[in-house]
Amino acid sequence: MKKNHLITILLTAIALFAALSCSRQAHVLWQRRFDTGNADFGSSVATDGRDIVVGTTRRDTLTVRQHTGWQLLRYDQSGNLAWQHAFDRGRFDSLADIAVAADHDIIALGHTGYGTALDPTRLLLARFSAKGDVKWQKEYQFGSITKGVAVRLDTIGRIWVCGSVATASDRASDLLVARFDSLGNLLDSVTVDFGADETGQDLLLVPSRVGALVFVAGLRTPLPGKPDTLKTGSIAVVRLDPDLHEMWRWVYHWAGDGLSGQLSWQGAVCLAVTLRKDSGVATHLVEHSSGDAGYYPQTNQEADYAGASNANCAGLVRDRSGAILGVGAYGPNGQQRCLGWRYFRGKFTDFLSGSKYAAGANDRADALALDADGNLVVSGVSETGGKASILLLKLALPRHKPPPDLWLPNMYR
Repeated sequence: MKKNHLITILLTAIALFAALSCSRQAHVLWQRRFDTGNADFGSSVATDGRDIVVGTTRRDTLTVRQHTGWQLLRYDQSGNLAWQHAFDRGRFDSLADIAVAADHDIIALGHTGYGTALDPTRLLLARFSAKGDVKWQKEYQFGSITKGVAVRLDTIGRIWVCGSVATASDRASDLLVARFDSLGNLLDSVTVDFGADETGQDLLLVPSRVGALVFVAGLRTPLPGKPDTLKTGSIAVVRLDPDLHEMWRWVYHWAGDGLSGQLSWQGAVCLAVTLRKDSGVATHLVEHSSGDAGYYPQTNQEADYAGASNANCAGLVRDRSGAILGVGAYGPNGQQRCLGWRYFRGKFTDFLSGSKYAAGANDRADALALDADGNLVVSGVSETGGKASILLLKLALPRHKPPPDLWLPNMYR
């Protein structure tokens, strides 16, 4: 009897501890705002495990013909600014994404050009040292309009880029995936056409024994005047093998107009979609299998985020516990607040909310990354009085027990 009573007490204590653990919220370790003196918009963040690199696009408002440049910032793990570097060539250069290599070099991706016949839009890729010095910068033209959106590094240091490419004749874009060596030399590339206007959204590389598993997400929009079974925007996902050969493609379409899609990996492919509905902007999360051995992916689960109204998702990552973390913004335009949520075993939990945190009159989170200690770094933009500045947050996440090994696919066992 005493033994059964003791077991009951232990089980109750374990259940109570688990409940308290799941209810804990992340807290802000530190926050930084950086004002370049010009109009800042958009941001990307990456980490080498300790130091944090933030990239953004700066608009020069002082010249007659506005031009844009890149702004790179490096912070240590305590939030001290190590250096800042303005990559300004006096042209229209827009930054899309950054990544940090194993040697602590910084890879930055964007595009340059005004999109005219004399100055077509080209892919812009650059490599900076750990101190911010330019090692090389190169431009690539795959069509009349070539834009980059995501950059990733594989385990042997090759640079993978996702974006879109369009021709001057129809201006309809196709998805672009390109692979470069560590010196920026183009190795190979492929375009993917879904029969509409496709713009790249995100790129996911998953290491495996046969090379990187490649997943690309794009926004598919019907072309004006062309018959299309899908009348609104949808999210298209394609899987490529390590040699860039297409394995399968899938189009996700829900009630609402697709706006963007973000990818992550949890033993399966996770896709967060931002939709425009009659009630406003909403976030939808779907998880499906990787579609191995020539099979199409099978949907495992789907869920709608309902924690805040008019919420979008701008970044996605998986933490050590196997949970999916997403960041973005919610609220009406001009009065937005940063948003961060955690999805684990069928439930959403907010870990960053404007009701508890606000930096300016209009804030939004653009990107996120995990450091070596499992802390979350979030970059975004904060606006007050019509002036924008770079926003950087470091958050301590609640600790959760990792999922059992049976959650992982066979190739990782």
